[in-house]
Amino acid sequence: MISLFKFYFRQVDVTNRTTEVDLSNYISSGEWELLGAELQRNVVYYSCCPEPFPDVTITLIIRRKTL
Repeated sequence: MISLFKFYFRQVDVTNRTTEVDLSNYISSGEWELLGAELQRNVVYYSCCPEPFPDVTITLIIRRKTL
């Protein structure tokens, strides 16, 4: 079964409340080191539709620890 959901900008406006990633619930890993985290809000306009399509991209920069 294939479903298609369409939301307009006025119905769902994805925003970030801060410019920093909330790491208060982050649990350190014995295998990976978190080097950084970034938030970026994007708004894309497609040729098919006049309304904007927003999203929030979270980038995690990690490095594997030597064992």
